[in-house]
Amino acid sequence: MSRPPRTRRQAQAEARREQLLAVALDVFAERGVRGSSIRDIAHAAGITEGLIYHYFPSKSALVQAVIHRFAFADEVTSLIGEMKGIPAREAFYRLAWRYFELLSRNRTFVTMLFAEVPRDPEVARAFAEVVFRGFQAVRQFAEKRIAAGEVRPHDVTIALRLVHGSILWFFLMYEKLSPPLPPIDPETFVRGAVDLVMDGIALSPGREEAGR
Repeated sequence: MSRPPRTRRQAQAEARREQLLAVALDVFAERGVRGSSIRDIAHAAGITEGLIYHYFPSKSALVQAVIHRFAFADEVTSLIGEMKGIPAREAFYRLAWRYFELLSRNRTFVTMLFAEVPRDPEVARAFAEVVFRGFQAVRQFAEKRIAAGEVRPHDVTIALRLVHGSILWFFLMYEKLSPPLPPIDPETFVRGAVDLVMDGIALSPGREEAGR
């Protein structure tokens, strides 16, 4: 059963909530989570503190909402749902490329995370929960491809972390170190990282081609 259409008031409330999450993210990235107050966020948003509490009962709830909103686990899970019938290599490439795109589009969020996760257990805990949900979705997707005989049985955790880690490193370091390092196109790098892992877990060339 489809949900009833949103009322104008509901649409306005959702838009306001999105605005507050975006402002809170900017403030957290600039001042740190512990160094930011609801008053700071209200001032940056040009509203009263009371209005923020109308949407979020506490600063902790706001922090968790920011993480869940910008951690993009839902986007990855949604993309997995579109992969039916797509060969394994191409499917994993599309997932990896989407991950890189999401990192690129959410630079402020990534900046906040790398500053806050090592020093704030609450942020680390909330982010770990979201990451685990996304990781489990990709893991189950990979295990289904193994069960279908599309790739060899392998340690899915290691394969996923190899691809994830290489793309994250590329995102974090490439722009800062690109002058001394040879330039490389992001899409070429992501495709190459996926190919290196897939070449290790692929079936024999003939069988892999037959599955395409």
